[in-house]
Amino acid sequence: MKTIELPIKRGDRVWVKVYNERNGSFTSRMAEVISILQMYVSGADVPYVALRYLDDRSYGCIPYEQVTEVCDESFSE
Repeated sequence: MKTIELPIKRGDRVWVKVYNERNGSFTSRMAEVISILQMYVSGADVPYVALRYLDDRSYGCIPYEQVTEVCDESFSE
């Protein structure tokens, strides 16, 4: 299992890197953590984060390393 650098938990608001298929770049989006999962991928347990994006209320599940920053508790929508 990979070591997790950012301590996040359910309900935290985080910035994540999302791949933009149109131009091949990454953009940042804010999301709320729903759950942290361990998925078995290619023979190893890999941490994933289930989340809800705050800009359009869609849901996603991304690799943990795409979480770039945890927002402080004073942040509000």
